[in-house]
Amino acid sequence: MRLVQLTDLHLNAAPRQGMVDPGNDELFRLVLAHAATAPERPDVLVLTGDLVHDGAPSGYRRLAHEVRRHGLRACALPGNHDDPEAMADTLGAEGVFCGTALRLGGWSLVLLDTHLPGTDDGELGEAQLSLLEGALGDGQDTHVLIALHHHPVPVGSRWIDAMGLRDAPAFWSLIAGHPRVRGVLCGHVHQEHSIRRGGIPTWTTPATCRQFAPHRDQFTLDDRPPGYRCLALHPDGRVETSVVRVPPPPRQVGPTSLSLGVPT
Repeated sequence: MRLVQLTDLHLNAAPRQGMVDPGNDELFRLVLAHAATAPERPDVLVLTGDLVHDGAPSGYRRLAHEVRRHGLRACALPGNHDDPEAMADTLGAEGVFCGTALRLGGWSLVLLDTHLPGTDDGELGEAQLSLLEGALGDGQDTHVLIALHHHPVPVGSRWIDAMGLRDAPAFWSLIAGHPRVRGVLCGHVHQEHSIRRGGIPTWTTPATCRQFAPHRDQFTLDDRPPGYRCLALHPDGRVETSVVRVPPPPRQVGPTSLSLGVPT
């Protein structure tokens, strides 16, 4: 089973809208096309939050259109910038899976909602932890990959680690008793990391838009290009994974130029 993770698209209500990130639609389409036309085409596209920066339904409709145009099966979960209800209603109506547990052969993909209204922090809360416990204890003899937006382990950048998963200890305590968990997949940090806790790897992935420089105390943009993560899920529980970077086309002068959205 081959998955591709795309994360932190930060689309707006309309293409090229706003002073920040006016080129995010172009960069998303570029990265998606690269992943969709790779020699090893993904079985499932996993979208791990901050899909639409302002939570507008029109942004989700454009996202669904691009996924459908490439004929990809997709699933999605919300990030701190998403509107979870608008995301589920709009993407769900377009055939994108927005539920909790997705069976993928001998694997179960568990999608969690860490959106916490009014803050950029993440939290599972009792409801999501209960859903996770139910998915892990469903009696299925499958390997499990967990996906969520906010990172449950520090990545070494003080400013973004302050906006991580608030109830990470409860998350790790819960999955410690379930040996079927093979990995944790998340977004939010706009960086590539692979970190182990209790023998379980946690992977973060570059955004499809602008990148954050790693190991910084304060917000700092990186000049590395956008990207996505490939995952091969094997029947014996092994996960092979790598990150693919997709350089944008040469910057042009005029209204058609791409922008990585350096804030002003």
